[in-house]
Amino acid sequence: PERGTSGAINPDARLPYDIDSDIVAKLVLRRAAVSATRGTVRFYFPERDDWVSCSILPDGMSSRVIDVPSITFGDAVACDGVPTLVKMDIEGAEPEVVASMLAANITPTVLCVELEGFSRGSSARKRAADLRMLRSLRSRYDVVAVEDLNVTFLEKARA
Repeated sequence: PERGTSGAINPDARLPYDIDSDIVAKLVLRRAAVSATRGTVRFYFPERDDWVSCSILPDGMSSRVIDVPSITFGDAVACDGVPTLVKMDIEGAEPEVVASMLAANITPTVLCVELEGFSRGSSARKRAADLRMLRSLRSRYDVVAVEDLNVTFLEKARA
């Protein structure tokens, strides 16, 4: 996107209901899922229409599904350039996407990541994946904020 625009990658065709029209005019929206590999990802719609997010996990979701193409973070960067800020809330896929992002030497200035593995009821495997992700980010980023399960990192060159 050109300067002054924002990019979003969202597999859900629904936009949030209360987006200001000036913001929508500056929004570049890619209808895809971000994954460690290219392919197709199945998402489950929420049971209630007023819930915002679809999920790759069927628990607590409706039987309505949507299959969407998946792209890598590198694919997104090839189209739009390295973003200044990345906010990831991708239902537990954060460690894989961050690993592929770092392997491709893609380092946005600000990175906000949800730590799904530390939520109540998460498995030891998810927690271990989040810990590996945190260790991998340590050499390139400083932690500048923590709120609930969300951690904000600032690139060390900028800190």
